[in-house]
Amino acid sequence: LKRPRYDARADWPVEAGSNRYLEFTLYKENRDTLNAIATLARAMHLSPNLFTFGGTKDRRAVTTQRVSANRVTGARVAQLMERKLFGDTMVLGDFSYEANPLRLGMLAGNHFTITLRDLDDGEESSAATANGGDGGSAARDYASGSAAASSVVEAALLALRTRGFPNYFGLQRFGANAAAPTHEVGAALLRSDWGE
Repeated sequence: LKRPRYDARADWPVEAGSNRYLEFTLYKENRDTLNAIATLARAMHLSPNLFTFGGTKDRRAVTTQRVSANRVTGARVAQLMERKLFGDTMVLGDFSYEANPLRLGMLAGNHFTITLRDLDDGEESSAATANGGDGGSAARDYASGSAAASSVVEAALLALRTRGFPNYFGLQRFGANAAAPTHEVGAALLRSDWGE
C-alpha cells in the first residue's frame, strides 16, 4: 500500500506568498539539535536535509532555537504537534514564512538562564552535630537558610570569575569521529598540542 505523495506546491499556503521557508521555534529538553531534527524529520517522513538552523544546542539543557524548513507548511507541523508524539520534551511553534533559510553561523548570540537546584549549604550537618541529634530538631528559619545559600552562590561566582569553568568537549564542539575521540582532542587543545 503506497502512501499518497505530498505535493507542497499544490498545498502551499496563500499567506506564505513567494516565501519558501517555514521558520519556527524549536523547544527541546535533553536532546541535541541534530537528534531533534532527525526525530522531527522521521516523524514527518521527510529528509533531515530540509531543515536548517543557526547553530547546535547542547543535549544536557532545556533550549529553544529557530529552525527553518524548506517547503514545509506550518499547518503540517501544527498537526504533528497535536499528536503529541514527543510529549513535552520537544515542542514547535511561532511559525512564520521567510524568503531565506537559516544557515549555520546566523546567530546574534546565546542567552543562558542557569537554575541552581537542591543547594546544600552544609549547615544541616553542623546543626545536627551541635544538637547531638540527626539534625531534625535543628530549625533554620528561611532568612538564615537564604543567606547561607546566597553565600554559597557568591563563592561559586567568585571561583567562576577567578578560575573559569570546565567546557566539555562533545559533539557540539568537534562532532563524532571514532578515529579522534573528542575527549582526546580536548586534552590536546588544553596542552596546546596542535599536531595531535
